[in-house]
Amino acid sequence: MRAHARQTSPEPFPSPGSVISTVASDSDLRYLHFDRGTANRSSRRELHAFLATLLGGMMLGISIAFTTEAVIQRRAEQAQATARRDLADDECGARPSGGLGVGIGLIGMCQRYVVYGRNIWVYKPWAPSQTPTNPLPVVVVLHGSDTDAPSIAKASGFAEVADEAQFLVVFPEMLKPSGPDWSYGWPGEIAFFEALVSMLGFEYNIETKQVFICGHSSGGSMSLFIQNRLPKTFRAAASVEAGVDNASKWDEHSPGSPVLLIWNHNDPVLEAYGGEMLYNRTVRRLLRVHTRDLHASLPVPTPTLRESMLPPSKDILYADLFRWDSPSPMLSVVSWATRQPSHAWPSPQAIPGSFDAAHVIWQFFGSAAVATSLLPASD
Repeated sequence: MRAHARQTSPEPFPSPGSVISTVASDSDLRYLHFDRGTANRSSRRELHAFLATLLGGMMLGISIAFTTEAVIQRRAEQAQATARRDLADDECGARPSGGLGVGIGLIGMCQRYVVYGRNIWVYKPWAPSQTPTNPLPVVVVLHGSDTDAPSIAKASGFAEVADEAQFLVVFPEMLKPSGPDWSYGWPGEIAFFEALVSMLGFEYNIETKQVFICGHSSGGSMSLFIQNRLPKTFRAAASVEAGVDNASKWDEHSPGSPVLLIWNHNDPVLEAYGGEMLYNRTVRRLLRVHTRDLHASLPVPTPTLRESMLPPSKDILYADLFRWDSPSPMLSVVSWATRQPSHAWPSPQAIPGSFDAAHVIWQFFGSAAVATSLLPASD
């Protein structure tokens, strides 16, 4: 420490409010020096009073500093949470989960990316214990015809499930925004989904053995197609109110992935595309029945498990769960019917008394993850 010469007119001592450290600096210490040989009681009393004033000033400065910092931090959290809430409400369909001391609930971050010129929204849930060392599963959710990613985000409520279960949820757009269909069989579409997963692996710490895909209507048919073409990338798929489309472009030698099919037997859109014949043909293809036995008039094989999901109600005729464990990979079907025709994403908000499709799909993906955990990760 550098020695300081005595001065007859010392520099002013720093004001109490400017002292925010509990450790004195070199310049502070020079004002505490005195000669023990010439000190008397009066000087000691003056010293004690001086030290008391100094200590009080330092404590006041520390209190002011921490109080100010806490106010600034709280306001920053409020502004950040409000911005995240507004963005997520608009694009990812998230909602605050409840008050946590700042007036609104904490939610995750909704971020937009562009891959091959197409918008992608990624919702990362907030968690107090989340660290970069904890990889997150991924659920890709595809929208249907003539709609867009924010619409399926809001209708599905997947962001809320992601908050509960801790996974990334991804909402990509069609090649043509709000277009009539996904581009089945076009090589560029396969490349897009491969690039999408690569981008997620670069931007986030993801669990590569737990990347899943699902979709509604046309997006559901595309999910079935993707699990056939990219089974090492997407470890399971779910299709909501959609069957197999463009079957001629499927890979007949692909092992495929576990699939959940949610099928409303009173869906006017499904009826327009074949109704029960499309259902039979879709189930038989997903069961890897030989090509010559795919005729729609043939009955669906007997499931391994059949159980009721919901009792009949004012709006629901029935809702049953079927599961086939063989041939591998497994197939589950939620076979249900609404009393009024509906093509909506199943949820209690859209159809009173309905199950929540997002929760059912995530539960299925959890069981599929266990079934495929021994398979190697995609390259």
